Amino acid sequence: MIPEIITVLGVAVGRSIFGWAENALKDAKIDSFEWAQLGATVVRIGVITAGMYFGLNGAGIDIDAIGASAGSVVLDFILSSMKKIGTNKK
Repeated sequence: MIPEIITVLGVAVGRSIFGWAENALKDAKIDSFEWAQLGATVVRIGVITAGMYFGLNGAGIDIDAIGASAGSVVLDFILSSMKKIGTNKK
């Protein structure tokens, strides 16, 4: 149980930091809004991953922590893309 939780949190933090750093370091200055964005992304990915892992396992579908983590990253990319498309409509 503990290794799965560490995997879930590690993927959430890792994905968030790499994606965040790419955008936050474009101007070589990190402000408080960008720190808040990092925190929000870590929480979002962590909640999605935990929901997938514990929800699917609780429903009797055998999924490991790595699979749930990968699925949460893909789902976050899809949701982010949909959000960008939605904000660009006129």
